[in-house]
Amino acid sequence: MRISNTKYEINHNLNIKIVHISDIHYCNDYKLKRLDFVLENIKKIDPNYIFITGDLIDTADVDDNNLNIYMNFLEQLGKICKVIVILGNHDVEHTVRGVRKYFINNNFISKLRNVNNLYLLRNEIYEDDLIKVLGIEINYEYYKNNILDIEKINNSINKLNGKINILLVHDPDVILNNKEKFNLSNIDIILCGHTHGGLMPDFVPGHRGLISPRKALFKNNMRGIYTINKTKLIISSGIVKLSKRSHLSKLNDIFSSNIVTIIL
Repeated sequence: MRISNTKYEINHNLNIKIVHISDIHYCNDYKLKRLDFVLENIKKIDPNYIFITGDLIDTADVDDNNLNIYMNFLEQLGKICKVIVILGNHDVEHTVRGVRKYFINNNFISKLRNVNNLYLLRNEIYEDDLIKVLGIEINYEYYKNNILDIEKINNSINKLNGKINILLVHDPDVILNNKEKFNLSNIDIILCGHTHGGLMPDFVPGHRGLISPRKALFKNNMRGIYTINKTKLIISSGIVKLSKRSHLSKLNDIFSSNIVTIIL
């Protein structure tokens, strides 16, 4: 079990440190040592904020007893600093007879809302004296049929007017494939996950992956940092690379868990 630490320094007049993680994919038989390992590494970084950009759980039908274990991990993160979270596609679906369906586990959502110092953003804004953060929850139809409500997202983006504006979006393709359609002029940083780094080993340079979540081979835009005019878009390669649903999760220890540190 290994950690790959990625660090980006972004010029800004604030002196803050952000940790960005994504795609934890917690499930009923999760390797709890992985959570301990991630927690200890984040403690050493000592950030001002932790952002989690979706797929906290692998399927929305994770059972209550296991959820309580997971909530303890999130509570420990909240003792380090403020934790700001969005949902991904795995957080709002489960599989019935081989078919993936939209499903909200209200107990999971309620537990998230009750974690001290954790802020779940479902098309909502978090704001304090230093930052303003918009968490976009992509409509589930996007993952099934590529249907995206761009006007709704733009209306939310237009509300960002803080000292530093951060946008959280689970899938980076939402932004990268529609750059000209969004008003990103006020956005300083966009944080994303979802791609699992394209399963590309961390030591290989570049943005390309071996395979995308939609099964495209050697697709670009799978990992790393991008510049869109003055906006920085950063993709986390994920804590877990292979979800349990892939039936390959036993291979996860081959890959390292990615923790991104952003210095402003």
